[in-house]
Amino acid sequence: MAEEKESLHIKFEGASGNEVIIRHGQAEPIHVPKPISLSGNFKAPAEFVAKRFVSVNEMLDQYPAEECHVLFNEGDLSITLVAGEQERDTITVVGKLTINPFLSSLNINGRGHKHSDLLTLIRFVPHYFALREDHKKLVIGLQNFEVKTDTEHKAQNDRQGTVENRQFTRAQSSLTGMNIRLMVPLFEGYEPAPVDLTIEIEPNNGTVLIYLVSETFQEFYDDAVKALFDEQRPVFEPFVIIDK
Repeated sequence: MAEEKESLHIKFEGASGNEVIIRHGQAEPIHVPKPISLSGNFKAPAEFVAKRFVSVNEMLDQYPAEECHVLFNEGDLSITLVAGEQERDTITVVGKLTINPFLSSLNINGRGHKHSDLLTLIRFVPHYFALREDHKKLVIGLQNFEVKTDTEHKAQNDRQGTVENRQFTRAQSSLTGMNIRLMVPLFEGYEPAPVDLTIEIEPNNGTVLIYLVSETFQEFYDDAVKALFDEQRPVFEPFVIIDK
């Protein structure tokens, strides 16, 4: 027969009718609420608000709206929702944009590529090119890559009368100046967008590097990021929004 727990009841007589119960034996374990940390795609914080926010009493899960805030970080491409700012069981939901891996690997307006490395990157992704003919032309050009270099020596005289001999090397290829339009998502999970590129070739320490250059890409990218963040703002109107 299982041993029954003994209880000692002490009742205080009073207007409120309070009662204190003292039990003998092992007490039930104390449940200490723990913080919750969630992460997902860019729209994860908005989805959490859509499912957990009650507009009638302005409560997000178990916390009033005044105890919640949202951090917009365009530089980090993230939105962070915090509910229960001063509580030990704070709820944090992070959503982040992920740059398309292929687009990131192109290093637009950044470091150059060896022709063999660029061939590896673009060879099996014709679906990212607006015109399949451009993809085919670029692949063939990289497979049969030839460069003509032209070196010129010049003596330059500075204002102090010092003469310095300098060497200038130029590189030319059938791919030099080639214009390409890609159709690639800027971020994972979004629709393809047009990205216009120009190929430039420059000598570098005895070899040549291929650069993918775009005069419009950075502005286009910045505008796209701003538009995506602005699209999310109305969802978080009940809370304090902090821009970082």
